[in-house]
Amino acid sequence: MRGLVRGGSLLIFVVLAGAWGLAGASASSPSPGPAALTAAGTVEGKLTTTSPVQVKLKVQQRQGWQHITTVDVNLVLRNRSLDLLRFTPSASLVEILGYPPPARLGQTGVVAGSYLKLDPSKVKVQTQGTTLQMSFPLNMVASPPAGARLELAAADDGGGSTGSKPLTPPVESSSGFSVGTLFLAIAVAVFAGGFIGNLFSSRRRRPAPRPSIYGVVARRMEEEKAKT
Repeated sequence: MRGLVRGGSLLIFVVLAGAWGLAGASASSPSPGPAALTAAGTVEGKLTTTSPVQVKLKVQQRQGWQHITTVDVNLVLRNRSLDLLRFTPSASLVEILGYPPPARLGQTGVVAGSYLKLDPSKVKVQTQGTTLQMSFPLNMVASPPAGARLELAAADDGGGSTGSKPLTPPVESSSGFSVGTLFLAIAVAVFAGGFIGNLFSSRRRRPAPRPSIYGVVARRMEEEKAKT
């Protein structure tokens, strides 16, 4: 009996010790802090050649905005880059990769790629402490294909990266019919079919009437009477 009591007491002690150990471990483990590098942005307007979109970006680096090395605005289709607009804040430069040379921010001119076009003089930059903010109008040289969208990414001098973040929804296809256009097309098809059908039926040659057997018999009887 005493053995059972001792065994039960030992089991309870082990369980309590394990619980205290887990509680102490969870209390001592540090909670994940905020990321050293973050980026966010908005785009007002649609990605068309008719008018520019207004882009606003905000990038933060915990050690100071000077540690931000690049800020990318990327036009992407199915994970493939169509045009990549890259800012280098420390050098006040902007370029579209593959379309040199880069231009200095604030300088009048144009950097253009296959789809994106930017006037560096219209880029507004604000820096304070850990934060870098930019705003600018972005033009489209050509209409992007359906499914394309703008994405944002930033990197710092410590090798950190925000990864790609969507700035716009995918471009919608412009080849579809609206409901009104569909109904109009159906009405035109019905009217045209009826008109053409009536035209052909009126021009179709009517078959000659078949001779009546009763008429033939009556005419034969008249001929026989005339002979008698």
